[in-house]
Amino acid sequence: MTILTREHEYWWRWLSATALLWIAIFLNAPPVTAEARPDHDGFPFAHVDVEAVAHYRQGWVEILSYGRWSEAERHYREAIAQDPDFLLGMSVLARITADVDERNTLYERVNARLEEAGEYERLLLTTYQQTLELFALRETGAAIPDNYRRSMAARAVDDYGRFLGSYPGEWSVMIEYVEWVHALEGPEAALQEIERLRSTMGQGLDFSYFPAYFHAELGQLTIARKRASEFAARIDDPGSPQPHYLNAFLHYQAGDLTQAQQAIERALALDSRHLLAQRLQGLIERALED
Repeated sequence: MTILTREHEYWWRWLSATALLWIAIFLNAPPVTAEARPDHDGFPFAHVDVEAVAHYRQGWVEILSYGRWSEAERHYREAIAQDPDFLLGMSVLARITADVDERNTLYERVNARLEEAGEYERLLLTTYQQTLELFALRETGAAIPDNYRRSMAARAVDDYGRFLGSYPGEWSVMIEYVEWVHALEGPEAALQEIERLRSTMGQGLDFSYFPAYFHAELGQLTIARKRASEFAARIDDPGSPQPHYLNAFLHYQAGDLTQAQQAIERALALDSRHLLAQRLQGLIERALED
């Protein structure tokens, strides 16, 4: 199975055959089929071990393209094993781990060394750490101020926008930037931002399943289904939970709860750690009970 889509190749170069063989021997595992060398407009990660960066980027591909959260977690753990000082890797692992104690430990480790991070890394780490703080607030049942999420989204849009102004080739940051635009201003604004980015950087830019998702939120189900079909064909992976998750959401938006339930069960059967699928399953079950 080929992990990377053609669109991802636009952003990062493949490791050379020699480097892939070296990683395979070093890790005693199959080669990391991740984008390991940043393109000319990607973030250089100058002080991070190159294999750690390969695993970090592949973790994002697993989550954003394929919906394999378990596999993403494995890559993030490998990233930290390769470079224990990789702050972005630590913070992302903290967001995905199911171990609350581990999450809190990673959060504290990153916070204690936040000033050591470079300017552009801090632009991302601030939002990553705030996300973990939001998780903690939810779990303790503490009251979350009305403007907390909006304030967080506004800062994320600003910080990610600044990052992309210098490093537009960092694919995961581009995707998360659009997600934060969506959180702040809604699906129509997010779709407009996708079109703006494509108009300036190329119509072939891959935004994973998000265009289909946003169109479905707007009730534009015909175009959403078309985008969903294009997405599934692009990744061409029967073992990926993501198309099933997306189909479940489209059925949910259409009010077809039985089909939605069947699709979300297929997604979770492929990866029970898919956090977004877990949340959608809860929405579907509550709708079925009404």
